[in-house]
Amino acid sequence: MHVLVRDEELATFDSVPCDLYLKSNTRFFKRYSKGDTVTIQEIRKELGSELKLYVTEEDYTKHFSSSVAPSSIDDEPIEEIHVVSDKQFGDLMKSLRQNRNNWSSTKVDESVKWLKDISGKNNKLLDHLKKLNSKELSYSYKKIQILYFLFLNTISALDKFSTDTVKLLTYMAFFCDIGLEDDKECRILTAEDLHLTGLDEESYERVMQHAQVASQTIKGIENLPHGLATFCLQHHGSSEGYGFPEKLSFNIAPLSQVYIVYENFAWYLMENFGQLNPSFLLRHLRETFNKGVYLQAVQALEHSMREILE
Repeated sequence: MHVLVRDEELATFDSVPCDLYLKSNTRFFKRYSKGDTVTIQEIRKELGSELKLYVTEEDYTKHFSSSVAPSSIDDEPIEEIHVVSDKQFGDLMKSLRQNRNNWSSTKVDESVKWLKDISGKNNKLLDHLKKLNSKELSYSYKKIQILYFLFLNTISALDKFSTDTVKLLTYMAFFCDIGLEDDKECRILTAEDLHLTGLDEESYERVMQHAQVASQTIKGIENLPHGLATFCLQHHGSSEGYGFPEKLSFNIAPLSQVYIVYENFAWYLMENFGQLNPSFLLRHLRETFNKGVYLQAVQALEHSMREILE
């Protein structure tokens, strides 16, 4: 449970008394850590009046009040998925494209047409591809475009992967969410997301099983890269393709680990563009994915995107 800290409560401190979080839809991001050298006045100036800060309920009781006031508990209803507007998405892609010439939205559109051609009579896959760029999967399609840009411009920093890696990861971006019906389901990346989104039983099971569905759907399609079905099965970290592991899983393919990191970063960018600095989002990514291939993927993003994000 996180508690909203009122501005007048925060103003009683000169330095950061405990970890402070920002909220983005269903997620909380640690923005400042206890002991940071930044002052409370600097924090208030940096964030402005629009952004709210949260602390854990335990820290609120310890530092701000002897008992948690009901009005300060973050009991607001869970926010519905917001589809990034075309203008906002255009601004985001413009900010990413600076000094990078290898991206064009037409390439992604062309990929959809090509995938339709090779999909043959696989109606489930064809239906999924047709839904992309529709109202139901607008968010998902925008995420695919960001992922394609990231793969194309940063994956070279992962020297251990072959030149086919961009192709494999792009296929994963298109195919992983087969079986999901709308953007609200597509934006769920963690067990916490799933818990807080409040899906009905049918939708809940659809989300829990969608990696298995994706893997089974593409197994019989010719001309797709070897191993793609397995990578899609593991794209949320479960070797069995069911649900969302609570901790980092290392018994999945390295490419699946890379995809998880990149999808999270694309999610962060879309959910927080104009609110949270991308450099901060990368820092949060490093704290979450701090070992093995996961960390190497974060480092590749940091290295390749430094000029754009600073």
